[in-house]
Amino acid sequence: MSNDNHNSWNDLLELSKIGDGEGQRQLFEKLAVTLRPILQCRLRGWAHEDQDDILQETLITVGQKLPQIESNPHKYSMIILRNKIGDALRARKRRIQVSIDSLTDPDSTSLKSAIEQALSQSSHEEEVLSGLDNRRQIDSIKEGIKRLSSFCQTFFLGILEDLDPQELWELFKSSEPGLQRNTYRKRIFDCRRKLKETLLECEGQ
Repeated sequence: MSNDNHNSWNDLLELSKIGDGEGQRQLFEKLAVTLRPILQCRLRGWAHEDQDDILQETLITVGQKLPQIESNPHKYSMIILRNKIGDALRARKRRIQVSIDSLTDPDSTSLKSAIEQALSQSSHEEEVLSGLDNRRQIDSIKEGIKRLSSFCQTFFLGILEDLDPQELWELFKSSEPGLQRNTYRKRIFDCRRKLKETLLECEGQ
């Protein structure tokens, strides 16, 4: 970053601190332009309205903490944005970690479609899924998911919530920052395998 740009940020900060309206307007417009691409990258696939809400919350927090910022308001704002994104991801994860018993309309095709998606890389899935059209078997699948690990439960509930792969990755990454992509993919493969085994057990009963 050039010294001129660095000074520009600090000049706008000082103007904002003394209540200069034009300085505040320029500062927050510049912050919005800087923060939005970060937000769009981290929350890819989220509704624009949700992204805008997080951006506005970030800017409001920056405004409240303005007297405490000594320099580089853009860097300070990035820290706040990172915290807001983390809060949003954790909130969404808590929302999808609901009891499977609370899912509405368990006989609908949504659960079956979600399971089909989860097993999309498994062999013989059509044979396995051929008998999932009655309440008893659907309930067995729900019970089977309950017996899986917390990771697998979150994965399948995320699918039921129509989260896309990037959103699921962000959810797990937020709760386990050191998680690597290869490890994540292996866990997903294991979850699919374990659920398939559960389906086969249901078929054999």
